[in-house]
Amino acid sequence: MKLINSSFRRHKNRGIVVDGWKRAWATALLVLIGGLTACSGGTPLSGTSDTTAEVSGETSEEPVPADLPPGFFLSGEFVELRPYDVNDPNVKWIKPCTEIPEEVLGGTGLDLEFSVDDGFADMWTCSAEVEGLDNWGTSISITTGPTPVSQFVDAGLAVDGISSTLVPQAVAHQIFGGGEALCSVSVDTARGYFSISALDYDETKPFLPKCELAKAQFESIYSQLRGKQ
Repeated sequence: MKLINSSFRRHKNRGIVVDGWKRAWATALLVLIGGLTACSGGTPLSGTSDTTAEVSGETSEEPVPADLPPGFFLSGEFVELRPYDVNDPNVKWIKPCTEIPEEVLGGTGLDLEFSVDDGFADMWTCSAEVEGLDNWGTSISITTGPTPVSQFVDAGLAVDGISSTLVPQAVAHQIFGGGEALCSVSVDTARGYFSISALDYDETKPFLPKCELAKAQFESIYSQLRGKQ
């Protein structure tokens, strides 16, 4: 799996505007996700889409044991894809901006200056503008925390027509209050919700390509982390 060709752009004449916009959207994303009431479970989506996303770069070639369950490695430990234990007060939520290796974050265009650590309800996110998508306002983010994926399905926010053959447990969904400006692909893990989102407020752009972008980034990051034993 290859990475999306994306990187953070500092515009000569509007850098301050871009910086502020990215910080605001990262915080808003945490508020929207963290505002959901916790429950349990998750439902994978089915379907296909004929849209594609351009990718570049190479992933790890380290072998993965055949009997390894769905999941990935973070901080030297394996994180299984399954709902976390809601009765465990010591769940160690994933902190994507510090736990995901720098080369993985860099490859997805995430600038660590634009991270929100413990910003809202135990949620974390890091985000950056995406190159090559015809608009400087397009962003990609990694978001984690305690919200179970089933919340989005139960709220009727699941997106039909987007599925992952690599990670069939993943769910494509909108965010409550986000409309078609944002699409996320998320999965439950033993350490909480793990999500990749694509956001663009340009209403002239179709919605499903945002979901495809989020899915491609999700699969790329997942496959790299799964190989990092």
